[in-house]
Amino acid sequence: MNLGRPMRPDEVPAVKAATIPPEVFDVWNAVIADAAASGRGVRGQATIQQGTIVKALCDRLKVERAHVYANHWLDVEDVYRAQGWSVHFDKPAYCETYEAYFVFTPATKRSGIEGGLVYFRCPRPIGPSSAPLPLPPPRSALTAASRSISSRDH
Repeated sequence: MNLGRPMRPDEVPAVKAATIPPEVFDVWNAVIADAAASGRGVRGQATIQQGTIVKALCDRLKVERAHVYANHWLDVEDVYRAQGWSVHFDKPAYCETYEAYFVFTPATKRSGIEGGLVYFRCPRPIGPSSAPLPLPPPRSALTAASRSISSRDH
């Protein structure tokens, strides 16, 4: 797409979409619809493993995996966000072992957070799981301790 001028940030999804063949979006749409209709999770939410979409693109478009990656056919997050989806992509860090995945959720405008979803992950538990965190000492004990420290300082 030749704009003949610098593009605005809001034009990026349209420019990106113009570089991806319509058949690729047909495959994405079918996989999203299938995942959303599966009935798991939030209503209308679709969770798609990266391997699933790569296989679908290769099978339906008769291309090799390398072709999918070389043409950036997995980089569709901004395009779908511009169409009203909240899109989250997660892939494992160097020390993690799970398959990368996309989560598509109908976007909402709550609290300025797209889709209203925030993802947090802790790789390991903090502290022993069987031991509760210790409670702070009672206020009277703190007051007595501070009196004894201040009496030694004078």
